[in-house]
Amino acid sequence: MKKPKFILAALLLGLLSVLNACSKKETTSPAIEYVGPIPKSEFDAVPSPTFEQLLKAYDSIITANPSLAYNDTALRIGIFNWVKVHPNGQLKTTTAFDDALKKGRRLSCAEWAFFIAGVMTEFSAYTPFGISDFIVSYGTHEPAETAARTQYPCDNDISFEDGKADAFRHAYWNILMTKRTSSIFAEVEGFAHETNCLDPNDPKAKAMDLHNNKVGRNLALQFPTSSEEEILVKLKDYKYVFTDDPTTYEASATNDQDALIYFAGKRQFDGTYKGAITNPDSGGPWDIVMSIAQCGNVISGQMAFTRDGIHAIRRFNGTLNGNSILLNFDYPYSWEQVPGMNPCNGMKATITGDEHSLSGNWTSTDCLLGGFISITQ
Repeated sequence: MKKPKFILAALLLGLLSVLNACSKKETTSPAIEYVGPIPKSEFDAVPSPTFEQLLKAYDSIITANPSLAYNDTALRIGIFNWVKVHPNGQLKTTTAFDDALKKGRRLSCAEWAFFIAGVMTEFSAYTPFGISDFIVSYGTHEPAETAARTQYPCDNDISFEDGKADAFRHAYWNILMTKRTSSIFAEVEGFAHETNCLDPNDPKAKAMDLHNNKVGRNLALQFPTSSEEEILVKLKDYKYVFTDDPTTYEASATNDQDALIYFAGKRQFDGTYKGAITNPDSGGPWDIVMSIAQCGNVISGQMAFTRDGIHAIRRFNGTLNGNSILLNFDYPYSWEQVPGMNPCNGMKATITGDEHSLSGNWTSTDCLLGGFISITQ
């Protein structure tokens, strides 16, 4: 009678061993990785779409099911699946301008992952962003590109890359994103745009772009009441610094962290000039720093002047004629003015020289004594 009990106990022990082995196997199985609501293996198999393709996917999904506008997770899944079955989304190529935008109109792999997940690992402390932020931000690319090429058409000789037009484009793009979404979203989207997993960007170009993105966001935050048009005018006369190596620019405390930077397409009169301006109507001379940007025979920039603890900025634009520069100083917007100061109206100057030193007289319609400018680089 004892033998059957022994056999039964052995069978039970064997069964427990099998169950325990199965349990161990299940607990050690690798967890499935996700990009937002999409399994990573599935996400990795779908190439990044173009911006136009992504917007078309959004429009198609929302048109078919408007209620998804209030369900970001379901909407992200729907857009992903639409892109998955439409892998050959084409860019608009009706003009040479559209052709030139091809490189910048496809999402980087990091941008694509950011869109699907709503967050990036590097910025995981931030709350996931809604799809509406992405859709609004995608409408800022072309205005920024158009404004940059209009302002600096001479950079066509460097394919509008790594020069002043490129710096301008990134700054204005981030200004528009900050004003239309938030500075935090603009920061993360700007970082994602520069993070290409398959074909890493040139470190110098990436450092330049990230710096200029930050300058744009800071300008938008510094002048929150300005319109997009007003801040665009300010940006057109902004200060630039040429640097051989953007990767080390921010590491130096002596570098102007508020300036836009570039490392290609430097023109003859580009640069930062220091000196003085006399103004008998207001007393003694002012110390000045003039940032000059040249594009062909067009000159733009800003003059920062300081005296007795007072600091102010005047924007200017003008033309180059031989070795003379004719400047018109813009009257400052209300949000640019220094309390207690009355800017000179109708201020003009003609300064002559070369890229090393410039000097000449200035006049005004109400600062009747005028004055003299002398600067060196």
